[in-house]
Amino acid sequence: MHFAKKWKTVVVAALALAPLTVGTGAQADTTGPTSAPHECTREHICFWKYPDFRGRSVELHPGRVGRCQSVDLHARSVWNNSRHAIRMYVDHHCRRPVYHPPYGDVHPYSQIAKVKPSVGSFRHVH
Repeated sequence: MHFAKKWKTVVVAALALAPLTVGTGAQADTTGPTSAPHECTREHICFWKYPDFRGRSVELHPGRVGRCQSVDLHARSVWNNSRHAIRMYVDHHCRRPVYHPPYGDVHPYSQIAKVKPSVGSFRHVH
């Protein structure tokens, strides 16, 4: 009998703590970017219209080195999910680099949640 009473106490205590554990896990998930990394195909560059990976998006292949590619939606966030470095530009002709990140450079497999100003084009630099 004594064993059964202790077992019941342990079960009740575990059930009482279960909602706290679930709540803590849910809060931890909200601190990351609003768009999950799996939403950008491997070896592609993904651009979102708004900061923090929100709004309409477009996915482009990096292309060959030096080729300028237009980004029609004037992106404010980017994820470079490729093994190539890229440089982002304000205009559609790869002439004026964005100023954040510096010189518009985005390293392989990196995310930029807030690009300033918006991206009009990019090129694969190496």
